[in-house]
Amino acid sequence: MQKTTLAFHNFNRKQAENFSAILTLSAMSLNDNWNVIVPESAGVIFVASEQVLTQNEWDDIQGQYAEAILVAYSDDLAPLKCQYELLTKMTKLPARAELIALLNQLAVELENRELSSLTGSFETELISSDFSENNDAIIDLMDVVNPPERVESRFFLPNDCFLGILLDSIESGRTYDCKSPCGAHLYLCPQQNKYVFLASRSDLNELLLMSEDDFTVMELSQMDFEQKTKLMESKNLNDLLWSAAVVGSGGRLMKGHGLDDVVHLKHWPDISHIKTANHYLIIAAFMSKNTVDMETIAEHTEQTLEDVIDFHNGCHILDLIERDDEYSLNSKPVSDKLRQLRGRIFETLHLNVAGD
Repeated sequence: MQKTTLAFHNFNRKQAENFSAILTLSAMSLNDNWNVIVPESAGVIFVASEQVLTQNEWDDIQGQYAEAILVAYSDDLAPLKCQYELLTKMTKLPARAELIALLNQLAVELENRELSSLTGSFETELISSDFSENNDAIIDLMDVVNPPERVESRFFLPNDCFLGILLDSIESGRTYDCKSPCGAHLYLCPQQNKYVFLASRSDLNELLLMSEDDFTVMELSQMDFEQKTKLMESKNLNDLLWSAAVVGSGGRLMKGHGLDDVVHLKHWPDISHIKTANHYLIIAAFMSKNTVDMETIAEHTEQTLEDVIDFHNGCHILDLIERDDEYSLNSKPVSDKLRQLRGRIFETLHLNVAGD
């Protein structure tokens, strides 16, 4: 069993996608990094049911996953005797605040179980051996009492960077003045779908890489926002959302996503605000015509896998990506067409930015 991992039992595809989306948006408020894996190895399993399960049905499921913590995920669970539950309308998204509270509680429970298991193993070994010759066991116990610091997640988490603040602003509808350590101000106004930042694109990218803890964030009223930014040019907030996800990703997949996911680009993102986005245009052109995994996208577009992942994350944040069960690769020579497209894109970009 792996710690702080979860899985789905009896979820349909839409329910799993909705749950994963809320999990991603909740990442910055969770105390641990939660990964979605197969039920056989998960520490927590959410059991979906459109009808109330009998106690015998619940016990049978618990028997399948004896070491995992089961969470009932349904509309009405009154007759069920289970320790954890998340009440939700099965056709809607789970409540983010309730999910955060539950997962933080479950993380503590998993930690306690692991500590109890390790301590029990140590006591058994100590009793069955000569204490004077078992100094290594004492060192092992100290590692349990004082566990090593967590290794940085191999997944991209919104609170790794500025994206965490941006998602919070959009979800809550609050207007923020975000002051960086260097004194630069980035203003967010989700009600008007715009942001204000005066410095260059390279300066903005540096801010987008900073952790949310690096910023001093102040909530503003609409009147204060208008007063502070009245002489400044505002820009589309979706542009910042896409950039924050792409810049912050660093070639890492978001939790709940894999390289073998078969994906398709529903709509092109508006990346006209990025002057060096030619490689993303190549990726977008291919993804809009094909439904394949990310490694195939990288191979056929001749772009790095890291760039494909970053582009995927930016489009996923804007809900421009859809997963599919069917793999569909254009049978025509893709690379030749893309080389021609690349030439036209470079020419167009050169004309557009020649005056800058």
